[in-house]
Amino acid sequence: MLTNYDCVPVTMLTESLSGLVFGEPAEMPIFPQAFPLDDSIYASYMGTYEGYGCKASVERRGQDYYFVWNDVEITPFYPISETRFHHTKHDSEYEFKRNAQGVLSFLGMHKKQDKS
Repeated sequence: MLTNYDCVPVTMLTESLSGLVFGEPAEMPIFPQAFPLDDSIYASYMGTYEGYGCKASVERRGQDYYFVWNDVEITPFYPISETRFHHTKHDSEYEFKRNAQGVLSFLGMHKKQDKS
């Protein structure tokens, strides 16, 4: 399978299509229910995360939650717990984690600290 877009879940789609070819039943993903996340919790997640030569900016516009991958790809998601989010279009989850020192990470990258 080929695509020009990084946001297409190629591996998942390829596995599903090969399953159909070999007679496996087709299963539609069941998306989890949205969690009523407090605005202050999400506000603490917002910012820029860097690592592995990559960057993700966690942002919000109105009621929409998303992250921008390397200043290019916009990935919309919605909260399913206080720390976990689910992609709005395909079956992918993302989680914010906090280490023992309280530093946030997202996709394995650490949040940049404000220098203000």
